[in-house]
Amino acid sequence: MEGSKMTQATVDRIRQLTAKLNLYRNAYYNENQSLVSDSQYDALFDELKVLEEETGIIFSDSPTQNVGFTPVSKLTKTTHKVLLLSLDKTKNAADIAKLGREDLIFMPKLDGLTVKLTYENGKLIEAATRGDGSTGELITHNIPAFLDVPMTIPTDEIISVSGEAYVNLHDFGAINHALPPDKQFKTPRNYAAGSVRQLDPQICKSRKITFTAFSPLEGFWDCETLVDSFRKMQRLGIPTVPTHFVSRQVWRETEQYQTAIDEIQYAAAEKEWPIDGVVIRYNDLTYGNSKGRTSHHYNYAIAYKFEDETETTILRDIEWTVGRTGSVTPTAVFDPVELDGTMVERASLHNIGIIRNLKLGIGDTVKVAKMNMIIPQITENLTKSDTYKMILTCPECGNMLVRSETGNGAQTMCENKDCPGRHLEKFVYFTGKSAMDIKGLSRATLKMMIKYGYIKNLSDLYGLHKHRRMLATHSGMGEKSADKVLAAIEESRHCTLEKYITSLGIPEVGKSAAKLIAAECEDSYGKYMEKIQSHYNWSNIASIGEVMNDNIYAFYGDQNLRDEAVLLAQNLIFEEKFPQKSVMADTLFAGKNVVISGRLEGYTKAEAEKILTEAGAVIQSGVTAATNYLIYEETNETAKSRMAKQKNIPILTFGQAMEMLKQK
Repeated sequence: MEGSKMTQATVDRIRQLTAKLNLYRNAYYNENQSLVSDSQYDALFDELKVLEEETGIIFSDSPTQNVGFTPVSKLTKTTHKVLLLSLDKTKNAADIAKLGREDLIFMPKLDGLTVKLTYENGKLIEAATRGDGSTGELITHNIPAFLDVPMTIPTDEIISVSGEAYVNLHDFGAINHALPPDKQFKTPRNYAAGSVRQLDPQICKSRKITFTAFSPLEGFWDCETLVDSFRKMQRLGIPTVPTHFVSRQVWRETEQYQTAIDEIQYAAAEKEWPIDGVVIRYNDLTYGNSKGRTSHHYNYAIAYKFEDETETTILRDIEWTVGRTGSVTPTAVFDPVELDGTMVERASLHNIGIIRNLKLGIGDTVKVAKMNMIIPQITENLTKSDTYKMILTCPECGNMLVRSETGNGAQTMCENKDCPGRHLEKFVYFTGKSAMDIKGLSRATLKMMIKYGYIKNLSDLYGLHKHRRMLATHSGMGEKSADKVLAAIEESRHCTLEKYITSLGIPEVGKSAAKLIAAECEDSYGKYMEKIQSHYNWSNIASIGEVMNDNIYAFYGDQNLRDEAVLLAQNLIFEEKFPQKSVMADTLFAGKNVVISGRLEGYTKAEAEKILTEAGAVIQSGVTAATNYLIYEETNETAKSRMAKQKNIPILTFGQAMEMLKQK
């Protein structure tokens, strides 16, 4: 039935019957009321069952289903095939004009937890949280407890969407009101996030969690626009966020944007949605994908954020910490205040320029806000006593500090390379979750190891077994703890090139950049060092700019840092992540950017992507100037095929691509 005019009306009828029957069931079983006769209930029930069988659409809360709720012992990790990145943010409606002369779609930015749903052969096979964008947690067991999520859909395509799991404000208020004060939830977002990640679906079921899709991921090859993709989702029974279309003809008119934003806010208030902003996205999917991404966000959309919540408090102290590069950073300590549902009592001041501009003094009355509802900052000083005396020496080693006076960018540095504070932060970063992720090595434990001379260079961690007996004698350690730490260190010895590069702490080169660099080197440490020695230009890689490239060579230009990195590598065992690529590296697709669009003869898109990836190709979602081949077999024109022709990009059938794979 998918694709017919009747389908959407049928989906709406299924949703209506499901809601109506659940209302009757609740009244009958929980309130001892019969709102309709048995025959009327049975007729509606039978109608729903027939429609579900005809369409293949069955919602998670359908009364025709005897859903089993099976708890899990833990949430399993899963890797996202399509990265679930964040959004760039602004608070100025005029910034929306920077998106350019294109049709725009305005959507409410629901305040809950981002969730990905994946369907295969018409059945929901996976649901996962966004996590860090690359890796999330499986919550498939909880989806039957959600409201309004289809467990089956009428298509054999692989369909993947991302959306928001949230609670209606009315339901949140009612549930919270029934709880004792010390058990109540601070915000709807905290409530939704905690509910979605429950191990027991029975708990999730009582929370009234709703899912609404806001982005297509896989299976929308036949959709040229975001609106088209939403219509397809709706025909399949997947609920989507409401949208407001703004034509390219009024792209310079800020008033048009503000009108769209106001309308979404009014609708949210009326329907009691928890929203913290508005998302603005290009309607043309191919054009949007061609804008690329950063390691943090895609460039096809921007989030307009509402004003941050602000509280007034008293500044009690300014603490200073030494970073691994020698930067000495001030942190404000103030009387605790509640912001966006969490208690806050500290905020980074970043540098001495901010202290000076705010004219801070201990005891001043200050305003504190969570910028973009995430990072606490002092936004205003109401007292402006300007009495704070800047520190002159390093709080860790006592050396005189060096200051760079550049207004707000003023920095304070400890240039003592042997500063214990710098050493400690280097090890804290190296062993932390974003780098080597060595369990059991707390800041206090690392500080003790440095103090007693057990570790000086990073590689010394892998020789700690020599100090096992002494480690076990330290307070809070003991033999069991010492053995656990040594075992965790030994386990980390087996690592990937990506993790190794991340752990070095090269400025600006974080996890995302390290992943790209490792892929460029086919995850080979030897090839990585060959490129370092030949002064390879890393900015040849998309998303890596000249600043990162310069920082890499500044790092290896320091003999001490270079020697430490090389010695560390000698203590590690590098694991291959891409064994097939090295075998197939001599194919015509090795290193080529390929876009696969439309239906393929004899293959699914997933099968084609797997074959080409193993042949060394890089699969892109949209056609850009960097695309080498478009694989497309249909006769009708699409935005992707038109763009490929405009840019003189070869268009192949998959059969032609298979023939090329046989050539060397």
